[in-house]
Amino acid sequence: MSDLEPTTTKTDMTPTTPAPEALAPLACVIGGIATVILILDGTWWAGAIIGLALALSATVGDLTESTIKRDLGIKDLGSVLPGHGGFMDRIDSLLLSAPLAWALLALFVPVT
Repeated sequence: MSDLEPTTTKTDMTPTTPAPEALAPLACVIGGIATVILILDGTWWAGAIIGLALALSATVGDLTESTIKRDLGIKDLGSVLPGHGGFMDRIDSLLLSAPLAWALLALFVPVT
């Protein structure tokens, strides 16, 4: 190594294996298809749409709650579950996903 080369090394920031977070939307789509076909007797495409929409809404709910916490300058929204971000951190994705799931199921898988 010559004296002209930088002494700092570059760290590769790309993961070598897919993170579980990257596989979650795929799992939601597969779970949506399986649930709608096997339990609700609907079509596969309805399950795929519902699974993908719920994966996106859960992510948006989590990011929204994190943004609120950051704006307030706090780490936890409560002390019921210390170290877990509070109770709100456990249900933040449900706040958007539950009403969306109900609406999409009512639209795509009507009760007969």
